[in-house]
Amino acid sequence: MIKTKTITYIVIAIVIVVLVSALALYYFTPRRPTLGVQEIKIGVILPLSGPYAILGEEEKKGYEMAMEEINGKGGVLGVPLKLIIEDNQGKPEVSVSAAEKLVTIDKVVAIAGEYMSSCTYALLSALRKYSPPPIAVLIGGSTDSIEKDFGSEEWFFHLHPYAYIYQSTIRDWLLTLQPRPKTIFLAYEKTAYGTSQAGYAKEYLSKAGFTIVGEEPFTSGAADQTPLVLKAKASNPDVFLWIGYAGDSIVIVRNAKQVGFKPKLLLDTVGVGFPEFQTSLGKDAEYVCGIEVWSPAVNYKTGPPFPITHTSEWVAKYEKKYGKEPDYWSLLAYTNLYVIADAIERAGTLERGALIKALEKTDLQSPIGRVKWVPGQFVSRPHQAEFAMKMVIFQWQGGKKVVLYPKEVATGTVIYPMP
Repeated sequence: MIKTKTITYIVIAIVIVVLVSALALYYFTPRRPTLGVQEIKIGVILPLSGPYAILGEEEKKGYEMAMEEINGKGGVLGVPLKLIIEDNQGKPEVSVSAAEKLVTIDKVVAIAGEYMSSCTYALLSALRKYSPPPIAVLIGGSTDSIEKDFGSEEWFFHLHPYAYIYQSTIRDWLLTLQPRPKTIFLAYEKTAYGTSQAGYAKEYLSKAGFTIVGEEPFTSGAADQTPLVLKAKASNPDVFLWIGYAGDSIVIVRNAKQVGFKPKLLLDTVGVGFPEFQTSLGKDAEYVCGIEVWSPAVNYKTGPPFPITHTSEWVAKYEKKYGKEPDYWSLLAYTNLYVIADAIERAGTLERGALIKALEKTDLQSPIGRVKWVPGQFVSRPHQAEFAMKMVIFQWQGGKKVVLYPKEVATGTVIYPMP
């Protein structure tokens, strides 16, 4: 009888110990918060048709790469991401209708993407009408009116350089050339992107001692730019600088070759950076210079949450997946989605206020540079990615991009004047 009671006490003691241990484990073990949704919906607005579709497709590849990686590791807080991609056709009014759909019907957590300045501005204007406005973490738009009008909004974050960064970088690099060029012909497309850039180009270059011998606005997306090129040729400038989009650069350089326009330097903003520029023009692309946020030759060390240690690993993955060299828009999009996912992970919720606070504290070593929000030129609120405050100049040499500037990331030297 005593033995039976002893065994009973021992069993009870064991049960108590197990229960206490289980309760302690439950209460003191950190647990991931639950979001209460089956998927996390992120809206992405891109130009997937129309004259700018080639860059929209590059962005789409970057977003899809990031989504596959994030979901392949269990998503965010155990919930998969879902991208709801809308084609704005490169038209501001379509960006507005796409935004309305994403907010009212799809009820997305945040909106990413964009490309053209005019579309980006229209999108932000549409979002502002909501109370409160949805979160926007965008990679498109360089016109300074975006920063002036929306940079102070707590719900807006920007991963792309503004016009003044482009043109101050171009000015600083031109000043390093020997012999220094003296005269510049400036051409620019007519929308907000081109006119904003052109304003800074004229201001910065003139103050630096360069002479603008002519300027000409043009219509982006035109199949022929011969009249523009002939006007530039007649000015006989040392540098022909144009500000246009992807397809514009192919047309302009092709027309320049056709009419025998041979300045000492051909220089563009974003249009000559994408791989199709070189594959479309072949040898005619040689020695043309451009400016961009990042070039595949620039290699950064990365950190969590990115599943790579250096940018070169991402480039290799992209080339293996798509069979081509990436454009910086692909990497911008890739980084964009990781920034949003990281903020949700740290916030532990999809609640708007908490997510904005988490975004504000972002500090990531990404494959395109450091993503930490800093003030821009016109607003004091930190809303602009740190890496986007500096850009690189490159030149096509031997069918490859050679980074020329700044010196710390240069992979070669400029061939100037052009042969």
